[in-house]
Amino acid sequence: MFINHCHTAPEGCFDEKKIPNKGTLEGLKEVMDEAKVERAVAFAPFPHFMPQDASWYSCNLSIRECNEWLYKSLQDKKYKNMVGFATIDPKEKEACEILEEYTKKGFKGVKMHPPIFRFKIDDSSLDGFYNTAEKLGMALLFHTGVHGWRINEYFPILLDNVAQRHPKLKIIIEHTIGWGANFFTFDQSLAVLQNNPNTYAGITGSFEPILPHMDKSPVYNPKARLLLLLKVIGAERIIYGLDYPYGGLDKLKKDIKFIYSLKISRKEKELILGRNLEKLLGIE
Repeated sequence: MFINHCHTAPEGCFDEKKIPNKGTLEGLKEVMDEAKVERAVAFAPFPHFMPQDASWYSCNLSIRECNEWLYKSLQDKKYKNMVGFATIDPKEKEACEILEEYTKKGFKGVKMHPPIFRFKIDDSSLDGFYNTAEKLGMALLFHTGVHGWRINEYFPILLDNVAQRHPKLKIIIEHTIGWGANFFTFDQSLAVLQNNPNTYAGITGSFEPILPHMDKSPVYNPKARLLLLLKVIGAERIIYGLDYPYGGLDKLKKDIKFIYSLKISRKEKELILGRNLEKLLGIE
């Protein structure tokens, strides 16, 4: 099993009362060991996650420092089964340079978060960054779903423009089925997926309601939506993610049980739970 979408940061960055796994690489390793997970994608932290008094902290916190923390941490052999994804603001002057640097250092993708970095998904000024990612074969995982800021800047439908302009760019549309109020934009994600073979459905945070009483809403039906994805795009373009540390061991077990309860072949279940991610990232 190869799980996607794991946020990591130095100890003390996450509220331990709310996040018992601490959001550390060690915490992620414990979850992986307990659930017998072979590999996991670890995201570099966002700058605002990082403690200002960390021992490695220099005078000005930067995106490069966040990525460097993850890169150096992953050199420890006990984390050899973790695959690094960079965190990059594509608007920044050095975005392409940082992308190339961490590709050379072995990272396999980038966590793209429009609401945090305040960029419009299909802004043509980002084409240089998208071109670079396309050339390098780096996967771009886009957060979609209500997360503050202006929603019309990061609607999933905007990814159609990106995918059409960059047909070889590896795009993961994250939280396709659920997460927050994202179940209202499922149709947009489905349209983009149907229209562009270089897009993949990330199903992180899909199977448990995040809002009170959501599970009683007639519009919340993750199983039906996953089955629709399977019918429209096939199991070969669906990727499971945990959203660690917000999702820990208990959630992972529930998610695996949910996927294995589906009346689909074992091969299809294995594709969703890691084989697709291995192929997309070029990992044997």
